[in-house]
Amino acid sequence: MFFLHAGPAQVLELFVRRRVDRARALGAAGDRGASAVEWVIITSVLVILVGIVSKVLYDKITSAAANITVTPPVPAAP
Repeated sequence: MFFLHAGPAQVLELFVRRRVDRARALGAAGDRGASAVEWVIITSVLVILVGIVSKVLYDKITSAAANITVTPPVPAAP
């Protein structure tokens, strides 16, 4: 499956859904229930960390882009 224009939120959602589905599948086996819960908790922490890092990077890039000044070109003499 290809996503040509998937933004960070969509990628994050797909990642989380995949991890939750995987944890549910392991939990359905019966012998890995506690492990599945641990994976969900670990994944949740990682998702939160990715969100925080993304926000910090976005703010830094946005502020750096706002500080760029472009001077208009001087018109050529006729």
